[in-house]
Amino acid sequence: MKKRLRINDHPPRNEQVEQHQLPTLAPPHHHQHSFNINVLKRILSSNLTRFFIIFDASVEPKNIPSSIQVAIMRKKCFTQNQIPIKELSMCVQAGERRFKFAVDINQDIVRQQILKTIPDAVGFSSILYHHRQRATYDIRFTVRSLEQYQTALELGRLSIGQHYLPLTTFLTGYRLTYCTACWKIGHMRDKCQSPVSCRKCIGPYTNGVNHSCQNDTFICAQCGGNHFCLDSIFPVVKKSREELKLAVDKALASGAIKRSAPSEVSRPFQQQTNDFPLLNQGQVISRPVWTTSDNESLHFNLKQEMSDLVVIIKALSETMIRMEKSFNDLNNRIEVQHKSTILHCSSICAIIDRVQIMSSWVQDSVLTKWENNPCPLSNQSIPLNVLTYNVQGWGTRALEVMDLIFKVDSP
Repeated sequence: MKKRLRINDHPPRNEQVEQHQLPTLAPPHHHQHSFNINVLKRILSSNLTRFFIIFDASVEPKNIPSSIQVAIMRKKCFTQNQIPIKELSMCVQAGERRFKFAVDINQDIVRQQILKTIPDAVGFSSILYHHRQRATYDIRFTVRSLEQYQTALELGRLSIGQHYLPLTTFLTGYRLTYCTACWKIGHMRDKCQSPVSCRKCIGPYTNGVNHSCQNDTFICAQCGGNHFCLDSIFPVVKKSREELKLAVDKALASGAIKRSAPSEVSRPFQQQTNDFPLLNQGQVISRPVWTTSDNESLHFNLKQEMSDLVVIIKALSETMIRMEKSFNDLNNRIEVQHKSTILHCSSICAIIDRVQIMSSWVQDSVLTKWENNPCPLSNQSIPLNVLTYNVQGWGTRALEVMDLIFKVDSP
């Protein structure tokens, strides 16, 4: 929602806002007081918007002048010394011997003061009134928080610098009914029989030709004068706005229409039967903006290429799925083969262990039996090299050695 704030109209100055205590008044004889010119010049060079003037302690309270007398003294002092300064916006007594002065408040300071009071204020802008000159100007801003908006309206005023300014709701102006073809008020474009014209020179547009105004002056469609067609200064427009305002106020008073409040929830739109009547076929003017023959062929070719691309992408996706499945099968086969190899290796290792055990047992048995042989003479007749060879080759020719031993042991 929009709000309006009215402050004094002064030219903008520096953003710096400082308070400077200034012992500028000395108590000469006969109650004549004087200013310190050097300190006053420093105030101007620093662009201070607020400062204090303090009387010395030697001045008796009954001899201290009033705030108006101090303002007159300051004005005379600046005039005599040819020192330019803005008009005072405030001169009040802020103590027994101290007077507070305010010179100027610019828009940046106003914005800062508003944000201190209403943190959710955004969109600051000044309202310009072209139809009349005003000693004050209004500031318009938006409040994003509904709670802060309602609280500010309840308070009704806002402190800006040394001022206590009114705070009101901003109401937009009523919209005039005017035609965007002939730029006359009182009707809309759909009911206008005139050709579409330029808003500035009221010259009709020509199809296919870039329009350029012959003169730089405005031409009013209402009276032909040298001003804008919907200028608020024009008497016809001004009168129409006044009549519209009276009609709206009358409708609001009678209850025919109701102004919506910010806290109210807007009702959903409900379309009635006759809200949007169909246009007659004769009123519908179809004007092709550009030729469509080339565009249709281009659109068809593009559509065909997109269809082919979709088919290729689908085929590629299916191929990728098949390849993934093949890789999974191959991986499973490799795992099965690896497990089988591990099992065979384990079996071979077990067989080797058993053969080694049998070899050691047989060797011990043969040697024991050889030592306990009852036929020592027969044993001596066997060639020693043959027996040694067979014993040493026990691992590869075990059966042959056993057969030889049984032959030796036999009578």
